[in-house]
Amino acid sequence: MAPEIQRDFYNSLYAAGAAAGASPLNPLFSRVEVHRSAVVSALVTAGTHMLDLGSGDGSLLIRCAPQFARLTGIDIADVRVRAAAKNAASRGLDNVSFAVANVDHGIPLCAATVDVATAVAVLGFIFDPLALLKELHRVLKPGRQLVIEVLNIAYLPRRIALLFGRLPRHSTADGWDGGHLHNFTRSALSQALELHGFHVEHWTGSGVLAPLRNWWPSLLTGNLIAVCRRL
Repeated sequence: MAPEIQRDFYNSLYAAGAAAGASPLNPLFSRVEVHRSAVVSALVTAGTHMLDLGSGDGSLLIRCAPQFARLTGIDIADVRVRAAAKNAASRGLDNVSFAVANVDHGIPLCAATVDVATAVAVLGFIFDPLALLKELHRVLKPGRQLVIEVLNIAYLPRRIALLFGRLPRHSTADGWDGGHLHNFTRSALSQALELHGFHVEHWTGSGVLAPLRNWWPSLLTGNLIAVCRRL
């Protein structure tokens, strides 16, 4: 896919009013919902340099800013990068920077320069997830941390939908499944990570009543969050 097509798609998606609205039931569950950014930020270990792929409005890096000397956010959408930079500046954060880049063409950082990398809702939305895992291994320092989040096709409601011949929808955003391209299960993601030089140390998920559902995340959570160590 030409990079300008991908960029235009996500710029349009995140333009004001472009994304589909939230479910009317969401306010009822908000008090018992744990957002994925909160889960990921709690899992991150402190270091010198943090990289966040698909950094969006910058909220994850802003949460983690006190733990790092330098934080870098990368996103394909110009509108998201501008919003993230504005959010960081409004909080007086001078250790956080953002850049527009298409990670299907690589990560624009030197090898072994990152202490912690996060990729939330990225792997399923790009052209080549395995190439990105290889790039993440390249930019991370040996022994350092990757926290990666994907949507879980083996989530119980999605299994039931498939059983009845319905295609599960992962995203409420516009476009074909909000641009979602690849499906993952815990075993499939684990195999891909191990193959590309990462050891998975912990599995979890987020969402409504996440602490209860996390006793069996591969079946009961709509997403999978893997905490990994770069070998």
